[in-house]
Amino acid sequence: MSIVTAIEEAGPWRKRVTVEIPAAEVSGELDKIIREFAKHAQLPGFRPGKAPKGMIRKRFRAEIEKEAREQLLPRFWQQAEKEAELDAVLPPELVGEVDIVDGEPAVFIAEVEIRPEIALDNLEFTLPEDPTTPTEVEIDEAIEELCRTNGTWEAVDRGASRGDRVAGRIRIVTGSDAEEGDADGDDAEPEWQDFAIEVGDQQVWEELSLAVTEQAAGSTATFERGGTAGEEGEEAPEPIRYGVAIDTVEEREPHAFDDELAKKVGDFEDADALRKAVVDQLEMNKKREVQMKRQKALFEQMRERYPLEPPRGLVTQEAEIMMREQMGEMARQGIDLEQAGIDWQGLGEQMRPHAERRVHERLLLDAIGAEREVEPEDDVVNGAIAMMARQEGMAPMQMRRELEERGTLEDLVARLRRQKVLEQMLGTDDDEAADDE
Repeated sequence: MSIVTAIEEAGPWRKRVTVEIPAAEVSGELDKIIREFAKHAQLPGFRPGKAPKGMIRKRFRAEIEKEAREQLLPRFWQQAEKEAELDAVLPPELVGEVDIVDGEPAVFIAEVEIRPEIALDNLEFTLPEDPTTPTEVEIDEAIEELCRTNGTWEAVDRGASRGDRVAGRIRIVTGSDAEEGDADGDDAEPEWQDFAIEVGDQQVWEELSLAVTEQAAGSTATFERGGTAGEEGEEAPEPIRYGVAIDTVEEREPHAFDDELAKKVGDFEDADALRKAVVDQLEMNKKREVQMKRQKALFEQMRERYPLEPPRGLVTQEAEIMMREQMGEMARQGIDLEQAGIDWQGLGEQMRPHAERRVHERLLLDAIGAEREVEPEDDVVNGAIAMMARQEGMAPMQMRRELEERGTLEDLVARLRRQKVLEQMLGTDDDEAADDE
């Protein structure tokens, strides 16, 4: 007997499904729940388990019907999905109320987003083939930077320039103590704070770097920071003025590229071994850059060749995930999210196009994986579960059980399947390379 009575279009890749639960199933579920309630119900004049079913039903009607809905709807939705052959990509959303009446069928309506149908006819793409062997110029530049960063700081009697280290004191300048170039001030001024920066470093305020540039030890300077206007109509706050007193200016004397440097930066036998390590690292970086470039080109061509409007629910879910990732990254950088004054709604809208691209790409990889019948190897799945288990501090088998209970094991397998498809498309899959030989 069919339980799906109607299927309607409810938007792009979205179906509205009407499901009818047979009256006998409703009555059977209600009866089972009432019996369970009767075992524990405390009603005046009756011992537990002895109160009449009719009285139990009347006394706990709302709770019994709620429990019946929670038991019946998921079970019959699974049956409806199989009957209607729906490839849902998200859990269904219930539309309207569901009445539970003893002796009558229960009808519920659910909307669900389904996997888009993608007709694949051409999976040949032109990907860049850039060289991954570092040039002599690149090797020399890397060695020069290695020698510079491991050099020693030496005091200089000149103005500071980019890359120099400047140490001194800084404070906010207020009141009448704000003559141009005067950073000494009077007793009413805030206390000095020590600072040491490398001029031009990205982690340093640009205004501070500019203020100390061309200034020698013993000199003072002032600069302003802030004062950026807020939302439209809001008055910009007054910029804050700072004074700096420069104590020392140092330049870095590069270390010689020799055996001593090799032992200083790592467990290398001599300078030749260090040079080889530099070359290997450069080659690895170039391979990674080329791979990222190839992946970007692949996805751009795939999206252009197989355009589609991704299911809106998947895009919304992905945008929320990206927002949480962004918030986590900001928190790790020490930003107070509550005090930062961030327009979260605007940020979410900015992320939505990126979320659409991510979802589009995943759907294409899923379609290719299904056509090629790609499945990740058992040892790959087990390795991923073992890594998750180590992060959570539990045994791999326990981790697998938790994934199964949460219903997320298939999500993990799907991610690994997409990764294997991507490796095949980029030509980095070991199995495919072996087949080609």
